[in-house]
Amino acid sequence: MQRSLDIEKTFIHDSYSCRQNKGSLYGIKRASKFIRSATDNYQKQAFILKLDVQGYFTHIKHEVIYQKVLKILDRDKTYNGLSFELVDYLLQKTIFNEVTQNCTLKGSKKDWQGLPKDKSLFGNAKGVGLPIGNLTSQMFGNLYLNDLDHFIKHTLKIKYYGRYVDDMLFVHKDKDYLKSIIRDLCINRDD
Repeated sequence: MQRSLDIEKTFIHDSYSCRQNKGSLYGIKRASKFIRSATDNYQKQAFILKLDVQGYFTHIKHEVIYQKVLKILDRDKTYNGLSFELVDYLLQKTIFNEVTQNCTLKGSKKDWQGLPKDKSLFGNAKGVGLPIGNLTSQMFGNLYLNDLDHFIKHTLKIKYYGRYVDDMLFVHKDKDYLKSIIRDLCINRDD
């Protein structure tokens, strides 16, 4: 049976980035709506928690993202005429590619001095990190935190939550509740 992979069905509504009609402007509008709703149209107090995953793309584990992609594929299907085997081969070549090998560096080594370690793939252990500029990395980045999105929306039942790549926004009337989310996310961390 032939079908196209509809990865969109796996994402929560409020995951923005590299999704049709759900870019940064859409995320900004949703954040505004969250604030309006949580404050009863600016009549009550609400608090905002903004979290960011430090060095997100440089810390993505290849094997973890590969397994997450495999979970949404069906071995008995073809995808736009491509067999599962070919899709799997292309995934492996893309995900497990060590981009720091055989690359061309432009500029001088001085340009790299003082650069925080989490801003470069050079120095990473083998099997860790995706190149930020690749479109595939952007899609993998959405999928990598997808389980966390579902945990936040369905287990923690956070109504006003949205994520743009690795930037997360929570809006709630209770400041202490927002503080507790940080603890819950750290305890239930999934690499």
